[in-house]
Amino acid sequence: MTVAKPRKHRILIRFGAVVLRTPKYALLAANLGRDVRLSGWLRGASVASIGYALSPIDFVPGLIPVLGQLDDMAVLIGGLRGVLRNCPPDVARDQLKRSGLVLATMDQDLGTLGEVAIWIGKGAISLLGKASATAVRAISWAVVSRISRRDSAKS
Repeated sequence: MTVAKPRKHRILIRFGAVVLRTPKYALLAANLGRDVRLSGWLRGASVASIGYALSPIDFVPGLIPVLGQLDDMAVLIGGLRGVLRNCPPDVARDQLKRSGLVLATMDQDLGTLGEVAIWIGKGAISLLGKASATAVRAISWAVVSRISRRDSAKS
């Protein structure tokens, strides 16, 4: 009898698989960037997607664990997906084959990145709620203590 893994574990396993495919995405970006069958705009877009992923200056800094890498991967995969949608079908097939990827995997990986972002967001909201509740309790205790001390001093 197999026991189903909790949802968060499945998401993390799928996220790990996306991370392990990152070198294939980098290879695809490099190959598309050098493919003379593509317009300069498409080649530039593929190079820009890998450039964003490698650049330390971006929307979510890489210093923020997971989130920094998550946005880099989403831009990389999403940018490459956009290039592949706009390039000739034979070029897309050739480049996907060379990199060991398929469009369905790219779409799944983008979906996984979205799920991870939602999961992290829910966790952050939950943590913020717990921190707020703790702060309210601490403030309430401080106010009650002060009132008690004031009343004791009057007596």
